[in-house]
Amino acid sequence: MQVILLADLQPDANPTGLQQLGYCQNLLSEIATYFPTAAHGIFAGDIVDRGHPSITEMNANSAPWVRFSEMEALLNSTGIEWAVIAGNHDHDYRDWFRQDPKKSLWEYSKVFGDNQLIFDVGNIRFIMMGDEVSTTGGEISQDTHKWWTERMAEAKEQGLNPITVTHHTLNGTINHSSTWAYKNFDTSAQFQLSMDRGLVPDAWLSGHHGSEQLTQLDERYVWHNGIPFVNVGVHVPSILEATPQRDGIYKILEVTPGSVDAVIRSWNHDTKQMIPSFEINFQLSTAFQP
Repeated sequence: MQVILLADLQPDANPTGLQQLGYCQNLLSEIATYFPTAAHGIFAGDIVDRGHPSITEMNANSAPWVRFSEMEALLNSTGIEWAVIAGNHDHDYRDWFRQDPKKSLWEYSKVFGDNQLIFDVGNIRFIMMGDEVSTTGGEISQDTHKWWTERMAEAKEQGLNPITVTHHTLNGTINHSSTWAYKNFDTSAQFQLSMDRGLVPDAWLSGHHGSEQLTQLDERYVWHNGIPFVNVGVHVPSILEATPQRDGIYKILEVTPGSVDAVIRSWNHDTKQMIPSFEINFQLSTAFQP
């Protein structure tokens, strides 16, 4: 069984915006060919880059923005079922964040639904939380933390395999050598305390870091509290970037019925090859049952 793991496609407003949207379409269209057993996908935020039009479109005064509905259609075209949370760029849809922070999320929810959700794939339970975005970065609210602890406790009691999904990262994990504090969510300490008390998921997935920002292997994932914290950000390549060959990498979770063994593999969309050095092996709490 395979689950596609993505974040940060966010086709944006630079002069290559149209090419980037086309790149997203090409990347998603290959899933059925290369991963025919994948029936589910996880998207960990930043599905648009504020919904900006390309420069060419703005100059033409037509401005067909890259909308949430347009990206939803691309996801649906893969033929698999997706669970999506919002990232910081989604909160700033059409630059509305500075005017009314709730307006973007309202527009997002009309397309993708709640920003806190559970998504079951067999007995794997993805517990997914969108961020509350502030001017300094991201945070998870006290109410959402309480929701997470309750969902984690339920999963443990029911013998499920919980995997947490956020957009920002837990402080001290992915990209831990970075000086960019805003890449972590501000309320990490309360989650760390909950994990110290035994509410530990089988894995933690997040986005917010593009692959061009993670040049070292130990910044793409790291072991913490005995589990892997994994960056699933893609960031499509642009002709403006000096090293586009580091982009176009996305991940696939693979599990076998009856086994506790799980692996997250990295696929390079440009070369059409797996990257063995990025393989992450871990174990579920209980044997996978579809």
